[in-house]
Amino acid sequence: MAPSNSLLSNPLVLPEADLLLLRHGIAEPREEGRSDAARALTAAGRRRCAAVLTRLRQRGLAADLMLSSPLVRARQTAELAVQTNLAPSLVLAEDLMPGGDPLSQLATWLAVVPARSGQRPRLLLVGHEPDLGDLASALIGAPAGAITLRKSGLALLRCGGPATASATEADADADAQTETEDAPTVNENGAGADAQAETKADAEVPHNTPQRGPRRLASLRLLLTPALLVGGAEA
Repeated sequence: MAPSNSLLSNPLVLPEADLLLLRHGIAEPREEGRSDAARALTAAGRRRCAAVLTRLRQRGLAADLMLSSPLVRARQTAELAVQTNLAPSLVLAEDLMPGGDPLSQLATWLAVVPARSGQRPRLLLVGHEPDLGDLASALIGAPAGAITLRKSGLALLRCGGPATASATEADADADAQTETEDAPTVNENGAGADAQAETKADAEVPHNTPQRGPRRLASLRLLLTPALLVGGAEA
């Protein structure tokens, strides 16, 4: 279930925190007669995911609390996050399953993230596409599909304060003219380039990326792909 931007018209307030959205690693292919929930990470997927998570830890992106979809491929990704010290432990959350509604639980989840002295709390959610991308899109006031995460890809959003009006068309157009061609953007129709097919998603999002939509509860700080972090081909 894609988060509805109509929810953002309400005076919803999120606690001040950083939100990390991590898509699971490369998993076994779908097979007829086999449960999708049981698909595990491939050996190559585990190696690549572990390398990505280690690099994220080296970049100082460790989380204070991690929630994961209970599906095998997501849970294994989250277990690797614990093993690489990107997160202290793993908690399963059904709202992170495909078709779940993480937006409805986000304020509650953020409120229980342990506080760090002098630093913003940081929550890591491990899940699936298009759900994580749609959650990020809804939070920045963009339409569903505007953001897509690659396998083992990550988005960092900064939450906090009441919903605010999104960027004006004039401001967004002015900002778009200053962006590099390698930076993932929200296009003039509000839809981002498909990160599964566009090489320009292999970059960090500038902090002034135009973010359009009715209301926004967060700002998009980074959009990271495995290729950007550890090299190699995308999946």
